[in-house]
Amino acid sequence: MPSKYAALNDASRLAHADLTGASPKPEDYPEAQAKHKRRRKRTIFRFEVPGDPRGYTTTTHRDKGKSAKYRKYADYCKLVREYAAMAGVEIPLTASEDDPLYIRVVAYCRNGVHADVENIRKGCVDAMFYCPMSKKKGNDKWVSGSFPLPKYDEEEPRVVVIIKEYEPK
Repeated sequence: MPSKYAALNDASRLAHADLTGASPKPEDYPEAQAKHKRRRKRTIFRFEVPGDPRGYTTTTHRDKGKSAKYRKYADYCKLVREYAAMAGVEIPLTASEDDPLYIRVVAYCRNGVHADVENIRKGCVDAMFYCPMSKKKGNDKWVSGSFPLPKYDEEEPRVVVIIKEYEPK
């Protein structure tokens, strides 16, 4: 039975081989190759939501619908769902272990006063996965993504949402 440190020992041998000048070939370690298959992303949907980006807003069950801040957030989520549906996204969106998704959100804000970009992404993802009108809820457990630093556009603030799927290379 191989020790739990076998992989570490293999790495030590590789490092030693580099120092001595002998270069091991990747084919010599097929189990390591199988674990680290690269995946590429293929764009499925891309759409833009016009208007000032809104970040994720937390609320208590009692305050839902009463708070003006939450009402604005709920209206923005509805807007995201409308533009996603126009782009062909099935709402609620679903992801699984077999079909994981990568969602990139790029925020174009009017000025330096805006929500945290991570919260803007979270709000967009929640809007597409948790539709209040549907009994079926999406599962965003298998969703990854990114959000670059905010960009600024005074005349046309918007959010660009790019949904990609992972595929084996």
